[in-house]
Amino acid sequence: AILTRIAVPFYLIISISYGCAGSGDLNACGGTGDLVAMPGQSCGVCGVYTCDGSDAVKCEDPGANQCGGCAVLEHAVGERCGECGMYECLNEDAVHCVESPNECGGCTKLEGTPGDSCGECGHWICNGPDDVNCDDPGKNACGGCKVLPYQPGDSCGECGAYECSGTDAIRCEDSGFNGCGGCAQLPGGPGDSCGSCGEGEYACDGSDVVRCEDPDGTFSHAVNLGLFTDADNNAGEFYGALYPGEDETDWYMAQVDDEWDSNMEPWFRITNPTGRSYVMCAYFDSEAMDGCLSGTSDYYNGLSGCCGDNIEFDVGGVGSNSGGWVYIRVTLDAQSTGTCDPYHVTFGF
Repeated sequence: AILTRIAVPFYLIISISYGCAGSGDLNACGGTGDLVAMPGQSCGVCGVYTCDGSDAVKCEDPGANQCGGCAVLEHAVGERCGECGMYECLNEDAVHCVESPNECGGCTKLEGTPGDSCGECGHWICNGPDDVNCDDPGKNACGGCKVLPYQPGDSCGECGAYECSGTDAIRCEDSGFNGCGGCAQLPGGPGDSCGSCGEGEYACDGSDVVRCEDPDGTFSHAVNLGLFTDADNNAGEFYGALYPGEDETDWYMAQVDDEWDSNMEPWFRITNPTGRSYVMCAYFDSEAMDGCLSGTSDYYNGLSGCCGDNIEFDVGGVGSNSGGWVYIRVTLDAQSTGTCDPYHVTFGF
């Protein structure tokens, strides 16, 4: 044989070869060429080299699994399991089933969490395992969300009613019985003054009504001025006021006794306020009444009397039979206006 020397580049002399051509040995893939890596050697992220024909290898790399490892997972992450479960990573190379039922025991995602607030004053409640409802009664009668023990306007106490005390509380407002024993609000209590000029008094008319009584408004309820004798020449005075359409008449009375040696000379004078006109009449319940020395004659309820601003009776004789009762009536002139300016009456016997 003839030997021929062949020049071989230096870098080929020092390269690692997984198969020696011409030596009679085959490489790991069954060929005679040199392989860059042995089949089964790791490569990439999770791969290994495999033969690519008889004289080459390639990296077969599936990449990392869903958990970041290289093992083939038994189930895919997110795959359903159990009743309401889902597979999740246990570690890089394993998964496990994690059950996650909702707060109502079902598997559907709920619109709200039971117990959380909703609406104006409500809370979410379970309506089966996979549904919730907003149980909202709305605001109470006071504008809050708490349940009130009573409603505004409900009766309480003697004559009271419940009222709001803020938005979530209620209290009993009870003024008690009125002065007549009822619960209605009265314009005034028994005995309080009433009428346009304040000369009347309220009196109960049942338990919930009062009426304004003018004690000097009628002949039978005349104000008693007292007991006098015919020696009382300057007996006294009184004031009063009247109002058109409401209180238009006042009555007064006085008892006068005849002393043995005195003359009976009853007289009455009225002074009108500026711009007002009151009409006065006086009547004498006595057999000794003969007429009027001053004033115009008049009659009332079977009694003789006189009317005018200045009245004086004509009483006959001097003796023990000229005593009796005197009645004085004051009325408001029809042309008078609605004021309470008082009149002033002086009298004597």
